Amino acid sequence: GQLDRVTLHACVPTPVKPDADVIQDNALGKIPALRLADGNALHDSRVILDYLDHQHVGNPLIPRDGSARWRRLTLASLADGIMDAAVLVRYETALRPVEKHW
Repeated sequence: GQLDRVTLHACVPTPVKPDADVIQDNALGKIPALRLADGNALHDSRVILDYLDHQHVGNPLIPRDGSARWRRLTLASLADGIMDAAVLVRYETALRPVEKHW
């Protein structure tokens, strides 16, 4: 694993109360973000996954080429879309008054 190579930072960003530390690493104010040892920051799940995937030895999580790569990336895109929709539903039900729900 790579957990021993990273430090996790807790945050609770919301659309109405952005987290200043998150914005420092991702101008969009979204998580996840990964600050590298050289001070650069990566954001977006797929970018971070690709970076981490290139840091270890052994079989990659995302195949480097061929049709298996495109299938895996398409599946990751679907997962991102599902999470985006879930976050919107959560904001709608948790942050908006009941009388303004869809």
